[in-house]
Amino acid sequence: MSPSRRPWPAAPRADGEAATLLPCVAPQPLEALCACLAAAAPEARTGMENRRTCAPLESPAAPGLRLARVEYNLIEARHYVVHETAAGWVTVGDLDYFTVGGWNGVHNEIAFPSIKVFALGPARVARIEVERFLSDTDLGIAEAEATETTEVMFCVLEPPGGGAPSCPVTAPISYEYERDRIEGETPRPEIADLATPDMPVRRDWENEVRLSPDGVVTVERVRDSDPTAAPFRRELRLW
Repeated sequence: MSPSRRPWPAAPRADGEAATLLPCVAPQPLEALCACLAAAAPEARTGMENRRTCAPLESPAAPGLRLARVEYNLIEARHYVVHETAAGWVTVGDLDYFTVGGWNGVHNEIAFPSIKVFALGPARVARIEVERFLSDTDLGIAEAEATETTEVMFCVLEPPGGGAPSCPVTAPISYEYERDRIEGETPRPEIADLATPDMPVRRDWENEVRLSPDGVVTVERVRDSDPTAAPFRRELRLW
C-alpha cells in the first residue's frame, strides 16, 4: 500500500498534486453513502484491528454539504466531501488521509475552520478551509519538528451548464516548518551522525488565493522566509 493508504487508483489533481479517484459516487441516502465509504476503506495494518466507521459531520453554514470522517482503524482516518443532489448524496471530494496523533512521538491534528457555499458567476461553489498540524519527536537524536499548513478546497456543486459536482482545485494558503534540538537532551552517541546540522531549521510562506467569476483560481506567493525561493504563481480552473 502506498504511503497515502489509498484503496483505489491515483488520478491527477488540477493543482498538480496527487489525488484519488473517488469512491461511492452513485446517488444514495446519506446513511447508505457513509456505509459505502466505510466499506471502501483499506485493510488495517498488520497487527491492528479494522474499524471502518463513517460519521457525517454537521455543516450548519452549508446545507446539503457534509464532511464524512472515515476511520480505518485506531490511528488512521480520512475525510470526504459529500453533497446532496436531487437524486441523493454523492462523494465529490477527498480531503486526504491522515494519522491520528499520539503514536511513536507523532502528533497530528486536522480542523475545518471555515466551510462556505456561495454563487460564483453561473455556478454554485463551496469553499472548505483545512488546517493541518504535525509534530514529530525523535529522542534518539534529540530533535523535534512541527509543521502547520492551511489550504482551501473549492468544490463546484452546480457546474455551469449542468454536469456532475466535483472538487477540482485545492490551493495552498500557508506553510510553517521548524526543526530544533530538544532542550536539555543530547543525541545518542551511536546515532549522533544522523542528527540534523545547522539547527534550528525554519521555513514559512503565505499565498494569496483569488477567485474570479469565470471560475479561475489564482494562487500567488506574497511572503516567503527563503529569499532565494523562486516566485510562485498558478492559475487553476474550476470549470
